[in-house]
Amino acid sequence: MEDLGDKYELTIESSGIPKDKITVKAGTDYIDTLGEQEKKTEDKEKIICTMRDLIVHCEDAYSLLKKLFHLQ
Repeated sequence: MEDLGDKYELTIESSGIPKDKITVKAGTDYIDTLGEQEKKTEDKEKIICTMRDLIVHCEDAYSLLKKLFHLQ
């Protein structure tokens, strides 16, 4: 965060969180940022063998960005 005199400039780097998933709230003495991204995938493959097994592959990913800046 940089104080430019008449305004503050805030640059956020968020690995894996798109900018449309980030909210910024500002008050008279604070700036609050919050970003969340959740990804779930599930692939099912039927393996034909003597036991007729079902293999399920699941992946979950969750990213959270939260930062509170106090202004003076």
